[in-house]
Amino acid sequence: MIWLLVGITLRALYILILARVVISFVPSWRRTAWGGNIVALTDPVLAPFRAFTLRSGPVGVDFSPLIVLLILSALSRMLPV
Repeated sequence: MIWLLVGITLRALYILILARVVISFVPSWRRTAWGGNIVALTDPVLAPFRAFTLRSGPVGVDFSPLIVLLILSALSRMLPV
């Protein structure tokens, strides 16, 4: 039962981070209520990885969502569910 809850949480976080990536391409969506909530929920997860990743190129691409998505995917594959 606990593994099911962990799996659901990991999938929900995965979806939220994907939504965060989409929101980052449309800055006006960050100012909406749901956009702000998604940013607020994903910032604590992404912040530690931003410290270790470099922004690349003149645009400053943030690779921390990609790293977190890979980690979440690996963790969900290791679950015994």
